[in-house]
Amino acid sequence: MLLVSANMERMTASYERESNSISINGETDVVVLYPGDYVYVRHYVERIIIFSFQCDNPNVKVTAYLMEDNYFESFQHDMGYAAFYLSNGPKNSASGRYEVPHEDYWNIVFINEESNGESTILRYQLQFDNEDPFIYITPILAVSLVVGVVVSLFLIRRKKPRESVAVLAS
Repeated sequence: MLLVSANMERMTASYERESNSISINGETDVVVLYPGDYVYVRHYVERIIIFSFQCDNPNVKVTAYLMEDNYFESFQHDMGYAAFYLSNGPKNSASGRYEVPHEDYWNIVFINEESNGESTILRYQLQFDNEDPFIYITPILAVSLVVGVVVSLFLIRRKKPRESVAVLAS
């Protein structure tokens, strides 16, 4: 994902959606975004954000950003800010998976940056995968190791060397 910086005049209104007040983990949240409006979700993310959004109005494109708290505060006060693109620019719909650079509180921001004066109904979904993949890999490796040892022991016991019988010629 690309890191962007901007200093722009915008935002007639904003909608705050703290992570405890929205439907996360795959459920859709819906909000009306007028020109210049944005909605954001602040959530503690350890590893991965999975997002998707769609605008009901095909003439409106929304940009999805990911911002750290200090940059988000600058963004809210119309000062310069830095952010990661989630949507790779303004889009009518987008989805993706993003691994955060470090665990922290992150702000996922959806902005109607269109200057055409049109609003849209924005539908978006967010999921946060904070589990360590080794939680799943470690038991699988342990079971595989035990099965391998048991099979090896079974095969070794089955292959006892045959005693050689000497036949003496009389």
